[in-house]
Amino acid sequence: MNTDKFHLSSTDFDNLLWCATRYCIGRHSYVSGYAQDFWRIIQRNRGLLKGDRLKFFARDIRAEISDRINRYGNISVHNADNHCIKYDALSLLANYVQNHPEQKEGETFYEIDCITGEIETSSWAIESRRSALFPFYICNEFDLPYWALLANCIDRQYEVTLNCNGNERKELCVKHPVIGGEYTVVSNWSTCVCNQFIVDVKPLFSEEDDR
Repeated sequence: MNTDKFHLSSTDFDNLLWCATRYCIGRHSYVSGYAQDFWRIIQRNRGLLKGDRLKFFARDIRAEISDRINRYGNISVHNADNHCIKYDALSLLANYVQNHPEQKEGETFYEIDCITGEIETSSWAIESRRSALFPFYICNEFDLPYWALLANCIDRQYEVTLNCNGNERKELCVKHPVIGGEYTVVSNWSTCVCNQFIVDVKPLFSEEDDR
């Protein structure tokens, strides 16, 4: 049996995790499932990782998500590369589309600000600028939500109190980036809590995403 062990300083481990994640975000379905594995690594070793670096890590993920969406013809993203980025463009767009069902995605041009969270819209057609690029449809995006969930787990968790048939329990959750109003359980991203059972929601971090 090989008894050799890896020896990494907390800084080396932090750097390795960050670089690996940055590499994976740029790829698609065949690695997006690793996002939850990255979260498990962070969760198990959070006490060894620098808090400021983790916040930067979450912002960097949001910036990369926003940059990828900005490559589509009907999207223009502002402040994605700003170190003060607060929102990822995917979550902002999903929230906007859900609240404005009268606007068709393939016919709307979106200007998204990742600091203010504001979205401005105008008509978009084949004659529009950047018309050579395909439009972005949220329903076609299966990979980026995993990375948005990872960023949310790092710095935007909630303690959600549920009451099911008189039995009260608490779950650590994050907001789902695409399904508006849904909370996803931190320990299992495939599990969403039923809104009808929620009796209280308490944010666990001071830097709050209220969208």
